[in-house]
Amino acid sequence: MLGPLLPKLKREAPGVGFNIQLPTREISAVLEDGKLDFQITPEQFLSPEHPSELLFEERHVVVGWRENRVFAGEMTREAFHSCGHVALRITGVATFADKHFMTVDDQRRIEVTAPSISIVP
Repeated sequence: MLGPLLPKLKREAPGVGFNIQLPTREISAVLEDGKLDFQITPEQFLSPEHPSELLFEERHVVVGWRENRVFAGEMTREAFHSCGHVALRITGVATFADKHFMTVDDQRRIEVTAPSISIVP
């Protein structure tokens, strides 16, 4: 989202600065103090004290090694759970996937955790 936006903003609003951070619950205090004009953040980090608007929704997919036989057929629940998983652990807060699997009482076999999406591949 920011890739195409930043060059345009640099041209149209050269004095505007951006501070891109991992989401945390503490960022709401920075917004409260007026040190932040707005934030774009996942829903679980929103403060009920501020108005919000949904910008977009994401589609979540399963990603894996193309030579893994599990991808030759339909991705069933059984096939999904037969594989070891890589899980993101960003800022110690449960991710969307973590929350989803908690609500459906479904356990993944997490074999690797990573603090950043860029490390996962």
